[in-house]
Amino acid sequence: MNTRSSPNQYKRPRRVGRWRPRVLPGSIHAATLTMEKWGCQGIPEVPDRCMRLLVDSLFALMLCAVLAAVVIHTRSQQNVKHALKATRADVQRFQRQVTLQAALGLVEQNEGGFPAKIEPKWFNGHLPRNPLIGPGHPWLEMAGYGQRDLIHPPDRTAFDTHVAQFWYNAHTGQIRARVPPGLGDSDAVEMYNFINDCDLPELLADGSLTR
Repeated sequence: MNTRSSPNQYKRPRRVGRWRPRVLPGSIHAATLTMEKWGCQGIPEVPDRCMRLLVDSLFALMLCAVLAAVVIHTRSQQNVKHALKATRADVQRFQRQVTLQAALGLVEQNEGGFPAKIEPKWFNGHLPRNPLIGPGHPWLEMAGYGQRDLIHPPDRTAFDTHVAQFWYNAHTGQIRARVPPGLGDSDAVEMYNFINDCDLPELLADGSLTR
């Protein structure tokens, strides 16, 4: 009797069922299977990640726009405050020079004892300026005979480029600076009073009665 064994006698029986790939520890697939085991979603889908990135980018852009608007508004407010202080200081400098020239008596004076005209050379190349008024406006308006009793100009707003930055009444020796157009009544009178160091109750108050 032949006792020689067959070559297929010791082969392992073929496993019947679904084949599963080998999972290596630390692989992405292993992490996904582990998260699924514990009831997690796993790795987000690519469209969700793109949408989240888009939303985050839009939020960052909106935040930058808000910050930029705040910075611009703050700088604008600072510029206005600087212009107010500069105009007030130049009105005072202008008025001091008029008073000095009247006291010296070296220039032509009117019956009130004030200089009949303003000489730019008094300021040694540094003319008083009104930075609240845009470019293109005349520097100074001399009050006419019909305004001789006024201490405030009839038009206190530089509503167009023909209106000067400053107004001078040689009969009263008074210098006034004008305010820019486009302001509300309360803001305009507050600005006018500040730069001219006066106390008008309203912008259109009688210029011959209120200092």
